[in-house]
Amino acid sequence: MLTVLDLEYSRKFSRFFGDIQPRFIMVSKQGTMFFNDILNFTPHQENGYKRVLKTPRAFSALSPQACKEVSDFRPHPTYDENKSEVFSIAITVLAVISDFPSIDEAFANFYIQSVGPKPMGDTLGVAGNKIQVNFPGIQSACEKLTRAYRRSTLLVDTLRIMLAPNEQDRPSLFQILEFLKLATA
Repeated sequence: MLTVLDLEYSRKFSRFFGDIQPRFIMVSKQGTMFFNDILNFTPHQENGYKRVLKTPRAFSALSPQACKEVSDFRPHPTYDENKSEVFSIAITVLAVISDFPSIDEAFANFYIQSVGPKPMGDTLGVAGNKIQVNFPGIQSACEKLTRAYRRSTLLVDTLRIMLAPNEQDRPSLFQILEFLKLATA
């Protein structure tokens, strides 16, 4: 997983990466994972949500709430960025440890995306971009991890909690940080 320091850095400054997915995670020579550009990112200017909103075929690992808001074409979303970050971390981990031939195929299984025609009056140029989380696909991947690949039940259960459909049921980034500290102590 990502280093606790990367996540704490983001949390301390109330900054959220906003686009956690495998291509933005690097591994050092020592085997430590980290965000690739954590010091230079500008989420207020560009993040996964904004990119998907502007570009219909773009992809970012979004929470169900962010998917709903991007599908409703909200330039100023109201979803909980903290809880969305938790969802993004979990779905990224799930994509990496699942048995899909590629990360793209994993995400294609975890999200349903369609691009429809542009309705009249659409000034953003992206209307018709609908995206939603495919919870049956996520559940199937989690079950396969436990049964077929004998992954840790604790790991899979933690991912399930982090992937809760409702924001209220999902832990915060702080709660995940505390859990990681205890788990790695």
